[in-house]
Amino acid sequence: MAALPHWQPALPVARAQTEACPEPSRRARVIGSLNYFGELSGSEWPLAIETFNLLRHAVVVRVDDRAYTFAQVYEELVDVHYATPFIKGLLDLKDVEQGDTHLWAAAARRICRNLNEIGLHDPEHYPESRLLMAYCLYWWQSFCKGYAFEVEIFRDLERSGLRFQAHELLDPDDRLSPHDLFISGFRGDVKTSVYFLLEASGERVTSGFFITRVWLPGRRALTLVVFL
Repeated sequence: MAALPHWQPALPVARAQTEACPEPSRRARVIGSLNYFGELSGSEWPLAIETFNLLRHAVVVRVDDRAYTFAQVYEELVDVHYATPFIKGLLDLKDVEQGDTHLWAAAARRICRNLNEIGLHDPEHYPESRLLMAYCLYWWQSFCKGYAFEVEIFRDLERSGLRFQAHELLDPDDRLSPHDLFISGFRGDVKTSVYFLLEASGERVTSGFFITRVWLPGRRALTLVVFL
């Protein structure tokens, strides 16, 4: 990873707008519930989605007094350095489901180390810096799970012989395209769950179909579904 600039954190919420600052009880719950290499429970997802979307606008201040939102910090210190190498690693795996956890966990450990080394995670002196760490790891985990699932779906479609056109996963700009794939002229997206239907997700539903998975309580298992 290229050398990172030296950052000096202030309280991340010091310059944030009021609506971007979750109340203390919610902040504590988010920090406490997020295991760096674990899972959020089903009941915690709506709270997590809403809170981490709000935290996009929370702010840290660098040593040169320049302010950066959490979203900008994630883009500069996480996405730029780790996203494409992670996807390259996915594409090299024969069994994505068995190997993706190692890839994203290894990168997550490096992200933690990076934030500690440059002073952006210093909970002893800046307790609120735990929010930035949680924010970066939450979105990193979401990114990794999303693209691991996408690679699995694309491979399943290829094996089925179905003709489709997917966006280019190794192109950072194309990854941001509004749709993941096209089938017979229909625009589609691949989603790891039905979270995108929650109002708290802030997502605009514009695709003609969605490939996702839902939990079937009776079978106690996830199953693939397509929403039209």
